[in-house]
Amino acid sequence: MWGIMPNYAKQLFTSVALPRVLYMVDIWCTPTYSKHSSPKTVGLMKAIKQITSIQRAGVLAIMDGLCISATDALNTSAFLLPTSLLIQK
Repeated sequence: MWGIMPNYAKQLFTSVALPRVLYMVDIWCTPTYSKHSSPKTVGLMKAIKQITSIQRAGVLAIMDGLCISATDALNTSAFLLPTSLLIQK
């Protein structure tokens, strides 16, 4: 077998990659449950989609999953929060 073990990959992803991606989220990110449809909300949804794609790539590497696997199932298998909940946390 080659590569890093899944538990070490998850620890590396949650301790290095996610903090770098979510660096400024506390400052510029408004809650996703707001009902206002402003340009800021539209930009936020685009940012959430981009962060979701980054998290999906990381979870695929952790779980060694297939690219056709559902993102929610991969997050559940890796014991990671979905992106929208991760941002609200």
